[in-house]
Amino acid sequence: MKSVLSIDVANGKSEVLLITEHGEVLIEPYEVNHCLSEFNLLKNKIDNYKLDDLTIFMESTSTYHLPIQRFFTNNNYNVQVINPILGKNNTRNLRKTKTDIEDCYNLADLFFKNTVKIHTKNMNDIYSSMIELSRQEKHLTESLVRSNFS
Repeated sequence: MKSVLSIDVANGKSEVLLITEHGEVLIEPYEVNHCLSEFNLLKNKIDNYKLDDLTIFMESTSTYHLPIQRFFTNNNYNVQVINPILGKNNTRNLRKTKTDIEDCYNLADLFFKNTVKIHTKNMNDIYSSMIELSRQEKHLTESLVRSNFS
């Protein structure tokens, strides 16, 4: 049976929800601080269910998602990170109310609808490329400024 740990990521904490494809909530939404002890407690709760097809599903939120992504990746879980715009466009209610718990359910719905294209490119490679391009841009800008004043 397919199941998902949907994570609404924030700065230093996340709201988590473990739910099956049949809508059975295994772990009610609750807040997890981004620290190793709480990640391990969450992992133990998940492992108690002995799930065979589990995906960790979250939005990319600046760098806030990286600690939790790293933890689950290092513990050999299937982790999928999506663009937050995709999550924003998928809501379960018409009123567009924003709560972390509702966002967890929205992410789970989005995962089970299977309409999200997952990019396999490593985010660390992207960040490294961006840093390199930023340095090149800075160097070129400085060269232009120097040549204009010479």
